[in-house]
Amino acid sequence: MRIALVVTSTVTHATPASFVAHIDDRNKEEAIALQMATQHIDVVLGGGRAFWTPQGRKDGRDLIEEVRARGVHVVQSADELAAATRLPLLGLFAESHMAYEIDRAAAAPAQPSLTTMVDAAFRLLDAADRADARRPGYAVLVEGSRIDMAAHDNDVAAHVGELLEYDAAFGYVRDRVGGDAAAVVVSTSDHSTGGLTLGRNYVPPPPPPARPPIPMM
Repeated sequence: MRIALVVTSTVTHATPASFVAHIDDRNKEEAIALQMATQHIDVVLGGGRAFWTPQGRKDGRDLIEEVRARGVHVVQSADELAAATRLPLLGLFAESHMAYEIDRAAAAPAQPSLTTMVDAAFRLLDAADRADARRPGYAVLVEGSRIDMAAHDNDVAAHVGELLEYDAAFGYVRDRVGGDAAAVVVSTSDHSTGGLTLGRNYVPPPPPPARPPIPMM
């Protein structure tokens, strides 16, 4: 079975890392990148290029060139992703997390949307399945990672934009595999963050002091 990770955070963030890495601290993203670089993952798409380059790593290693030397196709823009034709594929489209969808067209036009990345992953996985039946089927993790981040920042506009883009990506997957009786599609959230409130980062007042105990007669 082939494996794909498609996220809008760094590809070494907690959720994608939990599928392919073994580490004692989610913040050790350089170590997670090294683990990802030294195993076979068919598709990895998202942000976090800094953890793969000599400029961003304390050990000075160039993981991008290391995986290229092992035959991994590396892309770093939406145009390069659209032209990709083979696996394994590593797409790193931002130094850190990818841009919010609401900002992408103006601030990061070279970055693909979540739906575009999902489409590329399915296109290439389907082609690999047809070309080599020795590893039938695939599992794809898709995370609208920045939904959570916008909620942490109480950024309603960015939050809604991320939700709508995730919905579009989910709709794409549902339409693509809906007729396949062997396909299983699960969409869920891992936790709640923030919420629509009147105050930003509102901290409720402490509860009133407890009533003193009634003395026993």
